[in-house]
Amino acid sequence: MTLIEQIEAADAGSRELDAEIARVFEPERIWLPVMSYGHGVYANANGSASMCPAYTTSLDAAMTLVPEGWRLAAMAEHDPKDGKSIVHLVRIGKGYGGQVDDRRWSNAATPALALCAAALRARAANNGDDDD
Repeated sequence: MTLIEQIEAADAGSRELDAEIARVFEPERIWLPVMSYGHGVYANANGSASMCPAYTTSLDAAMTLVPEGWRLAAMAEHDPKDGKSIVHLVRIGKGYGGQVDDRRWSNAATPALALCAAALRARAANNGDDDD
């Protein structure tokens, strides 16, 4: 199961998913679990450390994952079809009128999870990768 599939299948955000996302977006850092608190820290090669962002439970943290050039086009907390949250990201072109060049979306249990998955899809599109 891909990371995007794991995020979309999750019932709630988790520090484990946060760490997996961090590994994708910041591969130069090493994520170390702090078992006594259930949180994680990043460690740099120089020994400095900072907390792993709560991407899967915080919309503010998840928004930091949206790649440059992409914008949040829509977010619905409860899709009438399945009760999940849906997020739609678009990449705006530089041509006349700012036409939409690309779209990526996700459907997950919470808005933060959906935003994380959509951001991973947008990142893959930027890299020319398959989005799953």
